[in-house]
Amino acid sequence: MRKMGSRIRRGICIVPLLLLHTVGCSFSGKALTTSGFDAEPHMVFNGSHFGIVYYHRTQSLGWPSVDLVKVAKDGSTLAAKSGAGAISHLYVPYRLSELVWNQDNQQFAFAYTKDKVIHFVRLDSSLNPLGSPLIIKFGLPASSYEHPTLVDLSLVWNAVKKEYGLTFVTVEHPYLQERHDDIYISRISPAGSYVGTYERLHIVTCPGDCEKTSLTYNTDTGQYALSYFKNDFPKSEVMLGLLSATGNVTEHKMMSGWNTNDKGEETHVHFDPRTGEYFVVALKRKSGLTGNELSYQLASSSGTPKGSYFAWSIGQGFDNLVSASNYLEPTANVYLLCAAEQGQIHCWMANAKGHVKTDLATTAASANSWGPALVVGDRMYLSWIEDGTLKFGDAKLK
Repeated sequence: MRKMGSRIRRGICIVPLLLLHTVGCSFSGKALTTSGFDAEPHMVFNGSHFGIVYYHRTQSLGWPSVDLVKVAKDGSTLAAKSGAGAISHLYVPYRLSELVWNQDNQQFAFAYTKDKVIHFVRLDSSLNPLGSPLIIKFGLPASSYEHPTLVDLSLVWNAVKKEYGLTFVTVEHPYLQERHDDIYISRISPAGSYVGTYERLHIVTCPGDCEKTSLTYNTDTGQYALSYFKNDFPKSEVMLGLLSATGNVTEHKMMSGWNTNDKGEETHVHFDPRTGEYFVVALKRKSGLTGNELSYQLASSSGTPKGSYFAWSIGQGFDNLVSASNYLEPTANVYLLCAAEQGQIHCWMANAKGHVKTDLATTAASANSWGPALVVGDRMYLSWIEDGTLKFGDAKLK
């Protein structure tokens, strides 16, 4: 796939809405940090500015902290917050959820793992903490220090139910032989307390193990939906699960027959409020391919897959990360997809008819993690890590 345009921070991407072709542009981006080593940025827009949460280490092998930055649409830094959360030990695995914006209560929120528990953090619009983090327990007891647990997190603000939904799948330490990894959900109020009588609810049982999770909700009914990989060796299936009011999940197999014997790497799901459809994206390691294959499929509001799925690779395949977001253009239902090949991020648009055939935008060839591309007005925004530095770029959609 070819790179087009000059590498400028504020470029112009020409985007025909029928998705027949795209004339792309390149991001060089603006550095938001000047020292240390950054990882795993998550970005959201609150109507006036962006919030970004990410991991930061002062040294390449140092202990990471959870840092935050408030960014204007022109890329200028409005505020930087260090040490929103500290990871207590280098060798204990850690994860970050999405950063979400709660318009109803004017709050940012995110979650991260620390010392075998989940910390749920609320922030005001200036990224100042609101109260103490809510602690959600999971996995092995604290005394089992030699066997830490990995946790994949996904967070949304449910504007219908007026609550946060947080799903997580516990993944046993990779050196352990036994795996039995199920999916849970916690529902949290804007005040930072649990909704209902439980701390976490067990919603998906996995006979082999489950990996990754992405959470969304139906903006008409408030029903939660999640995508995940359900593995029963040697098969790895992409699933869409719809959560009932009583806590039961109805599962739907997506992309049926697609690389069923290949390992799942990443998945995302989004709900389109105009069509009532779910957009499910997955990344799998394809046999005989150096890298991964990307696929997506639409599903009805009841979870039923619609039409065929679309799958593609570039070169020798994609790296182990993909992001997806809604782009609610007035006359077309399209989505933004970003994935990387050998460290270079490529972004495209996709819909029920397929994906664009050339790049909408690219970064330099040394990027290794990024948040979802966001569209605000007539511009696309992206945050990513390049050579260990957090960067931010935008381009005009024309």
